[in-house]
Amino acid sequence: MQLGKIIANLCAAILAACCLATVFLLAGKPLWPDNKAKMVVLLPRDAMTTASIPGPSHPRLPDSVDAGLLQARPQ
Repeated sequence: MQLGKIIANLCAAILAACCLATVFLLAGKPLWPDNKAKMVVLLPRDAMTTASIPGPSHPRLPDSVDAGLLQARPQ
């Protein structure tokens, strides 16, 4: 391979890299976006789950259900 072809290929590679970098800079978005802080909502503590005395493990459900209050199952 001749020296002129080596220099021409090197210049072409540098030009291609510069064009690619220019496209990325003009696009405005980085390749790896910055990590953004995520909001964490802290709910108030539940007295039943944080109490030091043992409580019921589940809520008391009624013995009977009024069928007139129930909604129909969606289709």
